[in-house]
Amino acid sequence: MWIRPPLMGFSNESLSYKLFLSSLFCGMIGYIFEERMDSMDKCVIFAFQGNPVCFVHVLLNALDMHAKGKDVKIVLEGEAVTLVRKMTESKNPLFRKVLDLSLIDCVCRACSATLGVLEYNEQSGLPVGGDMSNHPSFLSYTERGYQVITL
Repeated sequence: MWIRPPLMGFSNESLSYKLFLSSLFCGMIGYIFEERMDSMDKCVIFAFQGNPVCFVHVLLNALDMHAKGKDVKIVLEGEAVTLVRKMTESKNPLFRKVLDLSLIDCVCRACSATLGVLEYNEQSGLPVGGDMSNHPSFLSYTERGYQVITL
């Protein structure tokens, strides 16, 4: 069933009416897209993988978002907590840049303890913690307006 706009003066089947609906739809899509982009101004990337090659993609994306003016944070969870030592000792330049920009917001305390790197991670100067049984929670970030990305 077509809804006739008030005072427009054209029939439901006319080209003008169809163009009106098309422009209305495109306007709504544009609004939705703009809203989505606004919500992407704050992102937190949760890194779970302990593979350095995968982690480099976390670093690259965080640096790219930061360079484009986004508020971006990195959280190390799961096996990714073991990468603090590996990246530091290998003098990875991307990791160094992320550290210099203070983009790492949290290293999971529970996973660091379980995987035997808690002492090293605490001494690294990075924030070690977690508000959900010593794990950082998605909710603590979404409540502050961050879009959560997991890699």
